[in-house]
Amino acid sequence: MPVIEVSDAVYRKFKAFMKVVDAVMGEEVGDETIYADFVLSMGIDKLLQDPLPDDPILRSTMVSMFKKNPEFVAEFIAETLKEGQMGIEKQIEMWKRYIS
Repeated sequence: MPVIEVSDAVYRKFKAFMKVVDAVMGEEVGDETIYADFVLSMGIDKLLQDPLPDDPILRSTMVSMFKKNPEFVAEFIAETLKEGQMGIEKQIEMWKRYIS
């Protein structure tokens, strides 16, 4: 299994967030690996939707397509953003606070 290193601050938030997941699910989900898979999967699905136009059907379609072929869909969105067909400036501002 691949190992991903995160900062101490992110790990602290992740550990605290496990309680939120348990509360929503109504039970303890499992070990840290299960929580990490869940948080990363949900986070990726949500982040995938950020650069898409505000169309619920398009967003749900792209998420479904991403689950079947993540490489193709990610490449398509990245290329479309680079070509300027979507609002990349908006994404830069939204995501900058997490990367800086």
